[in-house]
Amino acid sequence: MRTLPLLLLLLVSAWLWAAEPAQARSAGEIIEFAATTAGGDAWRYAETNVMSGHATLCRDGDPDTCVHSDDYVMYRLYPTEITDVHSGTGKFRLDALRGFHRRIYTEYYWIDDPGFMQPGRVRLYYDGIRTSDIYWTQASINVPLDDALFTLDE
Repeated sequence: MRTLPLLLLLLVSAWLWAAEPAQARSAGEIIEFAATTAGGDAWRYAETNVMSGHATLCRDGDPDTCVHSDDYVMYRLYPTEITDVHSGTGKFRLDALRGFHRRIYTEYYWIDDPGFMQPGRVRLYYDGIRTSDIYWTQASINVPLDDALFTLDE
């Protein structure tokens, strides 16, 4: 039984030794590899993404103001006139953001149809303080969305 961890360590070490160093790849090759791994054209040219799950949101990062929602949904409508939907443009609807923030995406999972890598968790930080911790437990790609979803009620 003690040989299994050693064998695993040796196999991983051999694989890492044989792997091409990252610095030998160009920036374009690294981006292309990441896009292909995320789902290729299904990821690059997605039209919509509806993510649902649960979230903890804190006003100004103050733990006393945190609220938890067991039913949290984000709708993404990607523009069709651009060549890469992940370039940071398009429409989305969720609680308002306040300028520059840092996002950390983790807990990825694969959506079989259409073949899309989806982050299962995102944390948002403003000035180093976590203000949002969102878990996407379900996602649907390329479902029709009404433009009315992206209009605030008056």
